[in-house]
Amino acid sequence: DSTNYQVYNNVETADSTNQAVDDTCRKLLFYKDEPVEAYYYSTSCGHGTDGSVWGGDGSQTPYLKATELRDRKRCLDLTSNSAFTEFIKNPDIPSFDSGYAMYRWTALYKGSTLGNQLGLGCVDSISIKERGVGGVAKHMVVTDVNGNQKKYKNQMEIRRALGSKSLEIVQKNGKPAEGMSLLPSAFIAIEEVGTAKDGSKLFQILGGGYGHGAGMSQNGAQGMAKEGKTYEEILKFFYEGTELRESEL
Repeated sequence: DSTNYQVYNNVETADSTNQAVDDTCRKLLFYKDEPVEAYYYSTSCGHGTDGSVWGGDGSQTPYLKATELRDRKRCLDLTSNSAFTEFIKNPDIPSFDSGYAMYRWTALYKGSTLGNQLGLGCVDSISIKERGVGGVAKHMVVTDVNGNQKKYKNQMEIRRALGSKSLEIVQKNGKPAEGMSLLPSAFIAIEEVGTAKDGSKLFQILGGGYGHGAGMSQNGAQGMAKEGKTYEEILKFFYEGTELRESEL
């Protein structure tokens, strides 16, 4: 019962969801003559990524495009730390899911706490060495005061390294969210923001979105539906070049 398996929470059925199932029965989404891998996640940071987010070749899933989640649908160059930091610091960038709490969030780490968590000494620096399309962090290096380093080579490793159930995450609406074993996303920038009482450095994580960022944002889809867009329009937006077909299965 986890995000790998759609988190079944034993909730009661509802007429609206039953109708959605009935109305879309036998409809399958195809790219050319193959059913698509219809990846999805909770909330975007205003920009998605492509299928390379899991370390593979993004060309294998050409219908997963890294674009803004707005009608103009441009692909911004957010692969430099400076460009992505400017982007993530702006909570007012328009997006279909910009009204949701996890669109922007922050978290604060003491260097001593993070060092203990990672099996290092007190952390002296955290560097994002590479970003993928859309700005998602792909390579992070953490260095402690003794010069020891640990390297994290993909978004999942980075989210595991920085995730903690004791971490307080402040959402866009100012309300705290409970920490989790995975950081909400790897769409992050990290800045030193001072010194803790124990003398270690303080690091602020500036983040956006919840999930891997490839495919359909669930809250983005909800925002589009509230604007009156049909499910066909929503699917074509998130899975470019696809078409719905009737299945005989």
